[in-house]
Amino acid sequence: MKQPPIISLGYWYEQQGQWQEALKQYQKAAELAPNRVEPVLQQGIVHYNQAAQSDQEITEMAEEKFQQGGA
Repeated sequence: MKQPPIISLGYWYEQQGQWQEALKQYQKAAELAPNRVEPVLQQGIVHYNQAAQSDQEITEMAEEKFQQGGA
């Protein structure tokens, strides 16, 4: 089945790291095609990637602080 353009647009935003815009596009896609699972799945992936990025940033900050001698 061909992917709707709005999902492609959401995926493009996701690849650019524009999480909120990607979520908006996936939400619109879910509203336009409520029987499709892909927009909901992609929203979950975006939320997961946001959390993973935040976790990585926190880890890097903690490592940097540790290396500077502060705990």
